[in-house]
Amino acid sequence: MWLSFWRSRDRFSLDQLRYLTDQLTKVQIVNEINKEFVIEALRSIAELITYGDQHDARFFE
Repeated sequence: MWLSFWRSRDRFSLDQLRYLTDQLTKVQIVNEINKEFVIEALRSIAELITYGDQHDARFFE
């Protein structure tokens, strides 16, 4: 799971936001094995939403 998380992508894109939300929907239970991934994905989503609020209205459409 971690390898796909670190794929090369445009960090501040709608595609990245979609990718992260898709990955999170696949997580059914947060445990010791995946908790770092979940925390990092949520942090990245918050960062993307903040970026979108300031730079790209499409994040909220």
